[in-house]
Amino acid sequence: MITASSEPTVVIGHSLGGIALVDLCALTAVDGRPLSGAYLLVTVGSQAPFLHELGALTGLQPAAGLPLHFPRWLNIFDRTDLLAYRAQPIFPDDPRVIDHEVSSRQPFPLSHSAYWKLDAVYDRIVEEVEKLQ
Repeated sequence: MITASSEPTVVIGHSLGGIALVDLCALTAVDGRPLSGAYLLVTVGSQAPFLHELGALTGLQPAAGLPLHFPRWLNIFDRTDLLAYRAQPIFPDDPRVIDHEVSSRQPFPLSHSAYWKLDAVYDRIVEEVEKLQ
């Protein structure tokens, strides 16, 4: 359950969790009722941008931009993670979408779960959270 807080809410999803959060954020934004207090969406190693291009997300039509009330989106990826996709090329004119590349120096499939061992991932999330305050 995601509920409003007195602090800015940050939702973080890895892989399939990132897909679910992008779709949830899009669905609620289109309905005019964005996630309670969700100011930042963080996806890590996510296929959401690719699935959007395929038309496989319920909340976003293919080639459509992000809805008005969609939160700021930090998308973290590793080039060696074959399941991670960049979001900025899909939404090039949307300043809310930020890609951040990290390097685990691990081959696939290890790179897909290595994000959580990288200080750079946490540092970048903290940097975005500080911008919210």
